[in-house]
Amino acid sequence: MATNFDRTFEKNKAEFKKKFGVDWNAEPQLYLSYIQSIYISTLTEIANNGLGQISAMQKETHQLLQHISKKLPE
Repeated sequence: MATNFDRTFEKNKAEFKKKFGVDWNAEPQLYLSYIQSIYISTLTEIANNGLGQISAMQKETHQLLQHISKKLPE
């Protein structure tokens, strides 16, 4: 079973050729650096989106708690 990295590796061979005018296997180290950059960028985006969702949920929870506390008798 192919990993996400393996799928990314295969998927970007043509894009690399189009972008840089070099076959992926002409300079394997350059291609590997390119793929690692794409992979890290994707992971960063996923992490940031996840943190954003957690932050939004915390904000919503905080607002709900404030609303509930306003309704409680003092």
